[in-house]
Amino acid sequence: MDKLISMRVFVSTVKLGSMAKAANDLNVSPPMISKTISKLEESLGVQLIIRTTRKSYLTEAGQLYYDRCEKILQDIDDTHKSLLEQENADSGTIKINAPVSYAFHVLHEAVNKFQELNPEIQFCIKCNDDKVDLVDSAYDISIRVTRELEDSSIRARRISSKRLKLCASPEYIKLNGEPRSIEELENHNCITYTYFNNGSETWPMLLDGQEHCVPISGNIVVNNGDVAIKFAAEGKGVTLQPDFIVDPLLETGVLVECLSEVAWPILNVFVIYPNSKHVPTRVRRFINFLAEELDDYDWKMNLEERVV
Repeated sequence: MDKLISMRVFVSTVKLGSMAKAANDLNVSPPMISKTISKLEESLGVQLIIRTTRKSYLTEAGQLYYDRCEKILQDIDDTHKSLLEQENADSGTIKINAPVSYAFHVLHEAVNKFQELNPEIQFCIKCNDDKVDLVDSAYDISIRVTRELEDSSIRARRISSKRLKLCASPEYIKLNGEPRSIEELENHNCITYTYFNNGSETWPMLLDGQEHCVPISGNIVVNNGDVAIKFAAEGKGVTLQPDFIVDPLLETGVLVECLSEVAWPILNVFVIYPNSKHVPTRVRRFINFLAEELDDYDWKMNLEERVV
């Protein structure tokens, strides 16, 4: 009796809940399933499944055997898949979840450059600013722009860091004045981002290496950085947003940077990927490309040296 076949029959039966479903899944007859499990129990000298007229139950030995078999079969399948992926490293699809503004301002250009070097690799990019559970999704990677990752159990790689800049339009400054200190922010209409600092009515800043919370107030809260900048450009208030969003508008004069001497916290850009043994070669290659293409280590070190 082939042990691997017997293990697959047993695992499929337990996972699907019945021999009939396992037979359909494995494309064999139900009697074949029953016969295989009986022979397996006979060879092991233990009863794995207790069968009744209405339902089947795993014995204690059956549960132990199922857990071991499932891991063994998964390792075998992962090894087989890894070899296939290695052979097809230059093709396939990379599925990405990314924040809307980061995908628009940064990621799309990186994808274009990567595809020029790897024309056979396709991309499926879905954009939203919500956190995505990769275990329950079909994404290969997720991009997160955040100060730090809350979940230490996930696999992640920092690919770059971004500066926060406080901005307002010249029209707003003309009518309301430019904030000259962090204390004055409480008197200005602050356009806030829901996912930053957990939506609290403060903005964090660094002073002598310590974080301080700056009280703010405002009548506009958004869940997208570009929308916040749109309001700011229309003179609705001041907003604290990452450089990849605001720099183009600062260069054209649509926005003006305020309190540029303040050390706002650094935002890190992380690539999150499933916590599994096997990461497809094309995905690893793309993550490495992003880290090399988008790395901005020098300016980050200069900023840290300035604020210490």
